[in-house]
Amino acid sequence: MLRLRIYTRYGSKSPRYFDYCREYTQELEELQPEAIEMWTDESWKRICSDKALRKAMLCVYKSEELLIKSVIFAHMCLEAFIYDYAAHYFSDAYAKKHLDKLDFLSKWVLIPKLIMGRDFPKESKAFEYLIKLNRYRNEFIHPKSKALIDLEKNRIKFVKKIGPFIKKDAYLWAYIAHNPPFQMIMEVLAELRRLEGDDIATQWWQLDEITDWWEEE
Repeated sequence: MLRLRIYTRYGSKSPRYFDYCREYTQELEELQPEAIEMWTDESWKRICSDKALRKAMLCVYKSEELLIKSVIFAHMCLEAFIYDYAAHYFSDAYAKKHLDKLDFLSKWVLIPKLIMGRDFPKESKAFEYLIKLNRYRNEFIHPKSKALIDLEKNRIKFVKKIGPFIKKDAYLWAYIAHNPPFQMIMEVLAELRRLEGDDIATQWWQLDEITDWWEEE
């Protein structure tokens, strides 16, 4: 099990967010198969019964909670990290004045370019993850609700109208189940490490194996 370490910055939050994302992603992966199964075509026919609907919704709510937490903390981790990256190679004042106001994707494009003279590869899996993670984060931060039909009065109508939106969410969760937020962080950091190469110092941040604190020197 890996953790993120930053050696030259005081008060960096990205290692903490890294840990949170890993923990919530693990919980989500354990629950995800059950949540997806609730919304398969075979299960859909039985979803109108009180017991089945209640069980399905509880499972989906818990899955959604873990999904939101893992996505938000993944985004927070990478945004905090790229700021630390800029502040380490330039200065706190420069990073805050000139780079902090850039949007998330622009930071990941511009900051590596300024430091290494090389673009973060936009054709890479890592950049695809950055785009998707930013979109998911925005969907959760700026949600759009749907009109609600009285469930007790017209259950069938409710399922027909709201059901497609729930299934859409389930497909989103299915994608993230195969591309979990913690995996997104790891791929982005791995791509950045490849971009750094051997020509710049990279010892100020590392991914290393977790050990108990009392075993450390």
